[in-house]
Amino acid sequence: MDFCPIPIEMCEAIIDAIPLSNEFLTPDERDTLTACALTCRAWKTRAKAILKRRIWFTSSRSLNTFTSALRTSPSGRSAFVRDLLWYPAQNSNTLGEDFHMSKAADLLVMPLPNLRSLDLWSIVIDFNPRILRMRLSFFAGLTRLDLFDCRFDTPRAMLDLIWACPNLESLLLRHYRLRKNALSAGDAIRLSTSRRHLRVCQKLERLCLDVASPTMVLPGDVFGVVLTTLEITVNEFTRDKGFVNVLRDAFPALRNIAIVLRDEDMQTTYEAPSLLYMIATGLTSPARLLTVTLPGYHGFDTATSTGHGPVCCQRIVGVVGDWDDRPLRSLVPSLVELRINLWERREEAEKCYDYMRGVLSDSVDDILTVVCDDFSIPFLEQKITVGSNRNNTNSVT
Repeated sequence: MDFCPIPIEMCEAIIDAIPLSNEFLTPDERDTLTACALTCRAWKTRAKAILKRRIWFTSSRSLNTFTSALRTSPSGRSAFVRDLLWYPAQNSNTLGEDFHMSKAADLLVMPLPNLRSLDLWSIVIDFNPRILRMRLSFFAGLTRLDLFDCRFDTPRAMLDLIWACPNLESLLLRHYRLRKNALSAGDAIRLSTSRRHLRVCQKLERLCLDVASPTMVLPGDVFGVVLTTLEITVNEFTRDKGFVNVLRDAFPALRNIAIVLRDEDMQTTYEAPSLLYMIATGLTSPARLLTVTLPGYHGFDTATSTGHGPVCCQRIVGVVGDWDDRPLRSLVPSLVELRINLWERREEAEKCYDYMRGVLSDSVDDILTVVCDDFSIPFLEQKITVGSNRNNTNSVT
């Protein structure tokens, strides 16, 4: 194209708008940006910058190709890279053999000054621990780290990867697997001591954590003391011991907490204490909490075995009398929203809302919000607010 009547600033704005989200590019978006890069020299720089901004490794071959290109032309590529995703392609037949983090050793010693996000999915983290303790520049600028279904030898090996990111602000740690799937009290103390000695996780503010095994519960202290937002996924085996152990003596700056129950957590009986009571009494500084989000996945009609109300609600807020000696307001005076997400029909959710009000007393009318997914209405309109606080518009996302 010899001449474009549209100002180059407007052209670049249009090119910037091609990705529909901040996530990784879809095949159509990548094809469109490639076409823009081939249209003219004026468009090439901006289009190629976006193409190089998000890199997705689907195999060891794609990793080696990128590493080789970076080695031959470091200045032309490294400055653009902002996000890296290492995730096996769905049609890969060599997942167990192909995706070992040690194969990225050459990449980790190359500087990527603008790298901010790293996603590792279904990867075997098999580095020599000394490599991760060398403060590599590769990890220096990372602010977000997502580890999903990754495998580690020991808890310390997993933490070494996290602690190698000095500027980390957001961490997702889901479905991780450890060869040594047990953590003694002495091991937990040593990990907490190491974190304080190394002075790591000083900027980590958001954490999404799986607590999948009651014998392998990381102490919350290993994630630092400035965390403000926490999401914990628990199951029927870790709801009591594991959940409380994560919260104990940790997260003094916490402001928002959300609990997620695994789908298999389908108990039909209730054993005290409730999730809300464990949060209110288990945190180091519960008085600082602003928002609490709790789940309820069990049907109202099938969970009434105790005679005191629906078991789904009992597991969330307890039963009448649980809060008489220590009311919720006295334990968490700063709470501005208690949000309950229910998988219920609207009629059942309304009963749950009334039950929770009765247990927690009328003093929670201004903070209690119940939102249900009503499957009797179209998908796009499923979320309905059954009961809502009137004086507050804040929400947990």
